[in-house]
Amino acid sequence: MGTTPSMTALQAIIKLGHIPAVSYACVEHKENEKHKFVRTSISVGKKNLQPKDAEMTVNNKTRFPASSLSKIVFTYLILQLVKQKQIALDEPLHDILHYERFKVDGEYPKKAKELTARHILSHTTGLPNFGASLSSPLIFDSKSKLSEGYSYSGEAFLYLQKAIEAKIGKDLETLAQEYVFAPLKMSRSTFMPTSEDDDNVVAVHTELGKPTSIYVGEPLVNAAGSLLTTADDFSKLMVAWLENMKDPLIEQAFEPMNTDGLMTCGLGWHIYRHEDEVIAYQYGENPNTRAFIAINITTQKGAVFFTNSENGMSIANQVFCSPDLTPIGTMDRIYKQLHYTQCDEPGWQETILGKIAEIDDQFEEAKYYFEKAFELSPEDETKLRRLEWFKLVHHPSPKQESTLSMNAFVGNYKNLYNDDVEISIRDGGLIFKQFDQQIKLVQVAEAEFLPEKDQSFKIGFDGDHLSIYFVHGGRNKFLSKQHSPKYSLQYKDEVRQLRVSQLEMQYTDTTSKPSWRS
Repeated sequence: MGTTPSMTALQAIIKLGHIPAVSYACVEHKENEKHKFVRTSISVGKKNLQPKDAEMTVNNKTRFPASSLSKIVFTYLILQLVKQKQIALDEPLHDILHYERFKVDGEYPKKAKELTARHILSHTTGLPNFGASLSSPLIFDSKSKLSEGYSYSGEAFLYLQKAIEAKIGKDLETLAQEYVFAPLKMSRSTFMPTSEDDDNVVAVHTELGKPTSIYVGEPLVNAAGSLLTTADDFSKLMVAWLENMKDPLIEQAFEPMNTDGLMTCGLGWHIYRHEDEVIAYQYGENPNTRAFIAINITTQKGAVFFTNSENGMSIANQVFCSPDLTPIGTMDRIYKQLHYTQCDEPGWQETILGKIAEIDDQFEEAKYYFEKAFELSPEDETKLRRLEWFKLVHHPSPKQESTLSMNAFVGNYKNLYNDDVEISIRDGGLIFKQFDQQIKLVQVAEAEFLPEKDQSFKIGFDGDHLSIYFVHGGRNKFLSKQHSPKYSLQYKDEVRQLRVSQLEMQYTDTTSKPSWRS
């Protein structure tokens, strides 16, 4: 075993990242005993920044939201069920549960009938990450094939959850307790929402430190993201994975289905190759909370952290590379791919200080910090874009008279990937609403709008279409007004075209079926 992880180092890291609290754990070989592992857990910071009393300090029993690290627990559960021969990785789940949300024009497409647990755990389904509701249709990407490519999907995990619940006759929480939590003594882990009887749970915080309640989605118990846990509990799970690496079934979890492209998965785990090392990882991202787990398959070391802040991912590089903790490996390319800027990058601190100043209506101070951030990182297009968008809102050019009424933009907008946005008018200006978030918009051009505070995205309108452009430069989103007759016809046409594509693919696949592990 190397250096004992330092609590002081961890405190310094979360201070730099403007993060209230972190729950951290690492696992590595016992000295002179390569087949045994030692666990170390550290928790530092405040459950909630609002109250100042000592009871707000976290400890190793404090529960944090796991977000998508829930999928790692669920994957382990599925593999235990496979070992018990209660489910098979390659049996079509349609034989267990006909899922109405897959229907297109009243029929189940070929992919829905062939979908397996292996496709779902390896994120090769072609399904969207999430739907607008528990009853909204789920459309398979017509351009993808099962077992090929990469399509991260929480909805697919939810379907697998429902399938095993239907087949075994027990709910997810009961199965997790029976096959994972009880055997591994993970006493502070549950897929259930927070209980009033448990006050040792964090509040989560916005980027600028405002405490909010832990996000509760639908369904309440969700394999894709509802887990509450501790890093100490998760370290026990890491040991279970590491101790069984030679098990042929567990081994498959760490073998990528596809070798081309940066984003690829085994079963449940993303797989990243860096130089001569292989790192398995998973990230978790729910509103105002972030988490990350990484296991270096080559060195047999692992670490995990849970935070109660939107800024949580900004400390990933320091946590996994710090000599004062347990170094796991470099994953810079992954952080960049996922748009997780790091708090030790030039200009990150200045950007946060600029946002704080803007929220406090200190616009000249905010402008100074945004300019400084760009000065420190002149090649960073995100920092340049943020500065330019900030100036459009707070230092606008002389305003030209708009020829369009604000009412022209009002309505509900949606796309086939289940993004859902509502645009309304309040006090003479537009309000952007998505999920539970309402943001006041400022008009910066004839049909372009930016948030009044924190310009992290820009909205553009073109007739019945709405475009969302992100400050980090990621993939733009395009939505259509859903209440208009034009949209209804267009939406039906798009669904019909997808159906035709699927039928064409079915014909092609009769001579060339997708291949997967048996």
